[in-house]
Amino acid sequence: MKHIHRALSLILSAAMLLMLLPTALLAQADSFPSLGTVTLSDSGVLTWDPFPGADHYFAYVSVAWQQLDTTSFDLATHLKTYSAATDDYSVTIAARDAEGNDIAWSNAPIYHYVAQGKMNPPAEVYWSGTYACFSEVEDAESYIVQLYAGDMISANIPTTGTAVDLADYLYDTGNSFYFDVLACRYGYEMSDQSDVSEKINGIYPMMTPNVYFVGDDLCIGTFQDGAGREADAYLILADPENPMSLGEIQLLKEQGDSINIKALLDAANAPAGTYHFWAVAQRRIGDQYFFVSNYSNTAEYVYVGNALSITQQTLSVTVHVGEPAELYVEATGVGLDYQWYMLVRSNWVLMENKTDATLEVRPIKTGTGRYRCVVTDENGDSVTSDRITVIAVDLLKGDVETNDTINMGDAFLLYRAVSGQVTLTKEQEWAGDMDGNGILNMADAFALYRIVSGQA
Repeated sequence: MKHIHRALSLILSAAMLLMLLPTALLAQADSFPSLGTVTLSDSGVLTWDPFPGADHYFAYVSVAWQQLDTTSFDLATHLKTYSAATDDYSVTIAARDAEGNDIAWSNAPIYHYVAQGKMNPPAEVYWSGTYACFSEVEDAESYIVQLYAGDMISANIPTTGTAVDLADYLYDTGNSFYFDVLACRYGYEMSDQSDVSEKINGIYPMMTPNVYFVGDDLCIGTFQDGAGREADAYLILADPENPMSLGEIQLLKEQGDSINIKALLDAANAPAGTYHFWAVAQRRIGDQYFFVSNYSNTAEYVYVGNALSITQQTLSVTVHVGEPAELYVEATGVGLDYQWYMLVRSNWVLMENKTDATLEVRPIKTGTGRYRCVVTDENGDSVTSDRITVIAVDLLKGDVETNDTINMGDAFLLYRAVSGQVTLTKEQEWAGDMDGNGILNMADAFALYRIVSGQA
């Protein structure tokens, strides 16, 4: 309830502030020299004489304020821009010096503003050949013609007239096209959409580009669209099923007819793998690009990865004496060779014939072994893995206390470990990993409890 009272108090305080704001401005205006007479025209434009020393002016209106570099202020347009309601509006004009200090104030005459209703869309829309035609809308400054290919918007075409030739957009003879129109004014206000026109068929056939690889370059074969023109650009698409795909790449005409895919994949740190690329030709009109072809064939590119690097590896493994420990490294690069080493009395000793990305070791006694792998690429560059530790234990599963017996103390210690109360050694973790999945959790503690309580 206290929060509600506080919220109401804040709302009432804000309301009082808004009520007092005009009074505050009037009081402040009286503390500065007068700017002089401010004249209001019938069309809602305020004008005044330049004030000595003024660098710029500020117009304060109840809906907003605006900085001015001239000695006039179009109040009517200002109110339209802020969608002001029909009402009487007062304005205060302040002159400021170059440092932004107020040097003069004056109040302008009250202006009665009548808000305009929302514009209607064009009443008529129709085709005249390839021209989209529509009736004029009173007070509209411009229009947006929305062209649809099938049921998808193909292009938005701005115009100040009531007819626009859409021939350059009518690609695909197998598709139908129609349009609607929005009327615009003040640079932001738009009418609702008009009714849609009748449908007409496209006038240019959709041709199909051909793409192929030459080395690492994706190339686009000679192409002309259905109107016999070269494409202004190609939209290159990468395999969308790859989570690290490049997505869409635009190849502009002035950039040539090929693009180096390996450089793009390298820059994106993309994983090694097989990528698929295809393209669609585009035509440019104004600042918009739109499709003028079918999708091309698909070109396949096998990417071997970025610079030589080890991306994943085993860090530590705990096994029972005599059981195998599987070690591995994963690396990116070209023409990779692997060589495993074992640490013996502070020296790294090469392990003969251990030249795969994986290594199996089988400890014959308890203790800790340490291994690492050196990966070399076709250029002779190499990178070394982090040290991998193999811990061999000679314990019974469940002997978490490592005292050669299994009892309720082991179960209780394991419960405390998986609940975060204590930390176990690697040997104890191995003994407590009842399901052998390398992860200690409450399932292991419950399994050990069932064993020592005679339930399993």
